[in-house]
Amino acid sequence: MKQWERLSRKALVDTPFLKVYEDAIRLPNGSLIADFTVVKKRDIVVIVATDENNELITFREYKYAAGKELLTLPAGQIDGNETAEAAAERELLEETGYGDGEYALVDVLNEYPTKDLHTISVVRATNVKLIKEVIHEATETIGDVELQTIDEVKQAVKNGDWKTTSAIAALAITILD
Repeated sequence: MKQWERLSRKALVDTPFLKVYEDAIRLPNGSLIADFTVVKKRDIVVIVATDENNELITFREYKYAAGKELLTLPAGQIDGNETAEAAAERELLEETGYGDGEYALVDVLNEYPTKDLHTISVVRATNVKLIKEVIHEATETIGDVELQTIDEVKQAVKNGDWKTTSAIAALAITILD
Protein backbone atom coordinates (compact mmCIF):
# COMPACT_ATOMS: atom_id res chain seq x y z
CA MET A 1 0.00 0.00 0.00
CA LYS A 2 1.36 3.42 -0.91
CA GLN A 3 1.98 5.86 1.91
CA TRP A 4 1.53 9.58 2.23
CA GLU A 5 4.68 11.68 1.96
CA ARG A 6 5.27 14.51 4.42
CA LEU A 7 6.88 17.43 2.59
CA SER A 8 7.11 19.80 5.56
CA ARG A 9 5.91 20.29 9.12
CA LYS A 10 5.24 23.57 10.96
CA ALA A 11 4.47 23.72 14.69
CA LEU A 12 1.33 25.77 15.41
CA VAL A 13 1.13 24.96 19.14
CA ASP A 14 4.02 23.62 21.23
CA THR A 15 3.41 23.03 24.94
CA PRO A 16 4.53 20.21 27.24
CA PHE A 17 1.06 18.65 26.99
CA LEU A 18 -0.02 19.40 23.42
CA LYS A 19 1.59 19.96 20.08
CA VAL A 20 -0.33 20.88 16.93
CA TYR A 21 1.36 20.63 13.55
CA GLU A 22 0.43 21.75 10.08
CA ASP A 23 1.90 19.35 7.53
CA ALA A 24 2.21 19.70 3.78
CA ILE A 25 1.70 16.24 2.30
CA ARG A 26 1.61 14.47 -1.02
CA LEU A 27 -0.99 11.74 -1.39
CA PRO A 28 -0.22 8.51 -3.28
CA ASN A 29 -2.21 9.83 -6.28
CA GLY A 30 0.06 12.90 -6.44
CA SER A 31 -2.42 15.38 -4.92
CA LEU A 32 -1.01 17.93 -2.49
CA ILE A 33 -2.54 19.05 0.79
CA ALA A 34 -0.82 22.14 2.19
CA ASP A 35 -2.54 22.29 5.59
CA PHE A 36 -3.13 18.82 7.03
CA THR A 37 -3.37 19.27 10.82
CA VAL A 38 -1.89 16.69 13.18
CA VAL A 39 -2.05 16.66 17.00
CA LYS A 40 0.41 15.11 19.48
CA LYS A 41 -0.67 14.60 23.07
CA ARG A 42 1.39 12.74 25.64
CA ASP A 43 1.23 8.95 25.45
CA ILE A 44 -0.96 7.39 28.13
CA VAL A 45 -1.54 4.11 29.89
CA VAL A 46 -4.95 2.63 30.77
CA ILE A 47 -4.96 0.01 33.51
CA VAL A 48 -7.37 -2.90 33.63
CA ALA A 49 -6.76 -3.96 37.22
CA THR A 50 -8.38 -6.69 39.25
CA ASP A 51 -7.89 -7.37 42.92
CA GLU A 52 -7.25 -10.68 44.67
CA ASN A 53 -10.98 -11.52 44.29
CA ASN A 54 -10.83 -10.85 40.52
CA GLU A 55 -12.98 -7.72 40.85
CA LEU A 56 -12.26 -4.84 38.50
CA ILE A 57 -11.09 -1.54 39.97
CA THR A 58 -13.16 1.32 38.56
CA PHE A 59 -14.26 4.77 39.66
CA ARG A 60 -16.19 7.77 38.48
CA GLU A 61 -14.28 10.89 37.58
CA TYR A 62 -15.36 14.35 36.50
CA LYS A 63 -13.92 15.04 33.05
CA TYR A 64 -13.73 18.76 32.35
CA ALA A 65 -13.80 18.69 28.53
CA ALA A 66 -16.80 16.33 28.53
CA GLY A 67 -18.44 18.38 31.27
CA LYS A 68 -19.61 15.35 33.22
CA GLU A 69 -18.71 12.51 35.55
CA LEU A 70 -17.78 9.29 33.73
CA LEU A 71 -17.26 5.71 34.79
CA THR A 72 -13.64 4.95 33.98
CA LEU A 73 -10.48 2.98 34.62
CA PRO A 74 -7.26 4.20 36.21
CA ALA A 75 -5.13 5.93 33.58
CA GLY A 76 -2.47 8.56 33.16
CA GLN A 77 0.46 9.88 31.23
CA ILE A 78 3.61 7.89 30.64
CA ASP A 79 6.54 9.97 31.91
CA GLY A 80 9.76 10.32 29.92
CA ASN A 81 11.47 6.95 29.43
CA GLU A 82 9.08 5.18 31.79
CA THR A 83 7.73 1.81 30.65
CA ALA A 84 3.99 1.35 30.30
CA GLU A 85 4.05 -1.19 33.14
CA ALA A 86 5.88 1.23 35.48
CA ALA A 87 3.44 4.02 34.57
CA ALA A 88 0.52 1.66 35.20
CA GLU A 89 1.83 0.71 38.64
CA ARG A 90 2.43 4.38 39.55
CA GLU A 91 -0.94 5.62 38.25
CA LEU A 92 -2.93 2.78 39.84
CA LEU A 93 -1.39 3.53 43.23
CA GLU A 94 -1.83 7.32 42.86
CA GLU A 95 -5.47 7.15 41.76
CA THR A 96 -6.81 4.20 43.76
CA GLY A 97 -4.37 3.24 46.51
CA TYR A 98 -4.06 -0.24 44.99
CA GLY A 99 -0.64 -1.71 44.23
CA ASP A 100 1.61 -4.74 44.23
CA GLY A 101 0.30 -7.51 41.96
CA GLU A 102 1.49 -8.42 38.47
CA TYR A 103 1.55 -6.04 35.49
CA ALA A 104 1.69 -6.95 31.78
CA LEU A 105 1.47 -4.83 28.65
CA VAL A 106 -1.43 -6.11 26.55
CA ASP A 107 -1.27 -3.83 23.52
CA VAL A 108 -0.55 -0.32 22.30
CA LEU A 109 -3.50 1.37 20.58
CA ASN A 110 -3.93 4.40 18.34
CA GLU A 111 -7.00 6.38 19.30
CA TYR A 112 -7.42 8.53 16.18
CA PRO A 113 -4.52 7.65 13.87
CA THR A 114 -5.62 9.96 11.06
CA LYS A 115 -5.01 13.11 13.06
CA ASP A 116 -3.51 12.17 16.44
CA LEU A 117 0.02 10.87 17.04
CA HIS A 118 -0.30 9.74 20.67
CA THR A 119 -0.67 6.13 21.78
CA ILE A 120 -2.61 4.34 24.50
CA SER A 121 -0.83 1.47 26.22
CA VAL A 122 -3.20 -1.04 27.81
CA VAL A 123 -1.77 -2.77 30.87
CA ARG A 124 -3.43 -5.66 32.67
CA ALA A 125 -2.79 -5.71 36.43
CA THR A 126 -3.84 -8.73 38.47
CA ASN A 127 -3.91 -9.58 42.18
CA VAL A 128 -3.53 -5.97 43.28
CA LYS A 129 -4.45 -4.98 46.82
CA LEU A 130 -5.26 -1.81 48.70
CA ILE A 131 -1.98 -0.64 50.22
CA LYS A 132 -2.35 3.09 50.90
CA GLU A 133 -4.76 5.96 51.33
CA VAL A 134 -5.27 8.07 48.23
CA ILE A 135 -4.58 11.79 48.03
CA HIS A 136 -5.67 13.06 44.61
CA GLU A 137 -3.95 15.79 42.62
CA ALA A 138 -5.71 19.16 42.39
CA THR A 139 -6.79 18.41 38.80
CA GLU A 140 -8.34 15.04 39.71
CA THR A 141 -11.96 14.89 40.78
CA ILE A 142 -12.18 11.15 41.41
CA GLY A 143 -14.86 9.36 43.39
CA ASP A 144 -14.40 6.30 45.55
CA VAL A 145 -13.11 3.09 44.02
CA GLU A 146 -15.93 0.87 42.81
CA LEU A 147 -15.11 -2.85 42.70
CA GLN A 148 -17.11 -4.64 40.01
CA THR A 149 -17.24 -8.27 38.98
CA ILE A 150 -16.37 -9.08 35.38
CA ASP A 151 -20.04 -9.95 34.76
CA GLU A 152 -21.14 -6.57 36.18
CA VAL A 153 -18.66 -4.80 33.90
CA LYS A 154 -19.89 -6.73 30.86
CA GLN A 155 -23.48 -5.78 31.66
CA ALA A 156 -22.53 -2.13 32.25
CA VAL A 157 -20.82 -2.01 28.84
CA LYS A 158 -23.93 -3.52 27.21
CA ASN A 159 -26.09 -0.99 29.06
CA GLY A 160 -24.03 1.91 27.71
CA ASP A 161 -22.75 2.96 31.14
CA TRP A 162 -19.17 3.21 29.82
CA LYS A 163 -18.61 6.27 27.58
CA THR A 164 -14.82 6.58 27.37
CA THR A 165 -13.44 4.96 24.22
CA SER A 166 -10.02 4.16 25.70
CA ALA A 167 -11.62 2.38 28.68
CA ILE A 168 -14.01 0.40 26.47
CA ALA A 169 -11.17 -0.60 24.14
CA ALA A 170 -9.01 -1.64 27.11
CA LEU A 171 -11.83 -3.73 28.53
CA ALA A 172 -12.53 -5.30 25.14
CA ILE A 173 -8.98 -6.57 24.68
CA THR A 174 -8.49 -7.79 28.24
CA ILE A 175 -11.57 -9.10 30.01
CA LEU A 176 -14.58 -8.94 27.70
CA ASP A 177 -15.30 -11.95 25.52
